[in-house]
Amino acid sequence: MKTNTNLLNSLPNAVLISAAKQGFKSNLRPLKVDAASFLLETGFNSFVGHESFSQVLSSKLGIVVETKRAEYSPSLEDGTILALVSPTRRLAEGEKWTEQELLSMPVNFFLLTFSI
Repeated sequence: MKTNTNLLNSLPNAVLISAAKQGFKSNLRPLKVDAASFLLETGFNSFVGHESFSQVLSSKLGIVVETKRAEYSPSLEDGTILALVSPTRRLAEGEKWTEQELLSMPVNFFLLTFSI
């Protein structure tokens, strides 16, 4: 694994643009939940900005995922786990997911690394 392990719940275009401007190539591969948990269990930087999703990830990964709204900047030392949720429906304006709905949503995990 790379030096810095990060956990993100989205991949903003700005991250890929920043990586490209630095001359980095992005490498993305799917991970099973147990592999994601294993890579994160020794410590990681959380970039998960919503408390409810932090709780979902904590439940699915079996580790504590802190809520932290911060900007992520890619580096060659990073091994970043992406946790992307696949909602079963679109929420109406002002509607919120129930805890039951959140926990039942599929989450897909990916390993994102950068190279030159």
